[in-house]
Amino acid sequence: MKWLSHYPIRSAGGLVLLTLPIHAALPWLQSAYLAALSLAAVAGVYFGFAVKDGRDRSLLIESVGVVLFVAIAYGGLTYNPRLSIYGFILHGFWDIAHTNRFKFGADIPRWYIPFCAAYDWLFAAGLWTLWIIVPALS
Repeated sequence: MKWLSHYPIRSAGGLVLLTLPIHAALPWLQSAYLAALSLAAVAGVYFGFAVKDGRDRSLLIESVGVVLFVAIAYGGLTYNPRLSIYGFILHGFWDIAHTNRFKFGADIPRWYIPFCAAYDWLFAAGLWTLWIIVPALS
């Protein structure tokens, strides 16, 4: 955990390098399902931080966030899988909103915000490459 807290962006890049090959190996539809599930799970982490934080305001804000991102993930499953990609991009901005500069929502460990934002954006770029760019080149 010390390495993660000292190098959050590198850690996020490493995690993307571990998770994207799973999506590359799966059939497209299963990859889309896994991406939607991952988006919902990532959103749930902030609710966990809000429970730890304990303030009603934090619980309310993070609950709204969970509902929003679960709805986007559901849209990715039922309407258009690209919504999951857009959800990860949006979640990166949700991360940034939690920095000390904006002080939005639950009290989040300082290292987690750049880690999660970097993961969200790198993962979204990777999914875009796997789902949109690679098929277009075929």
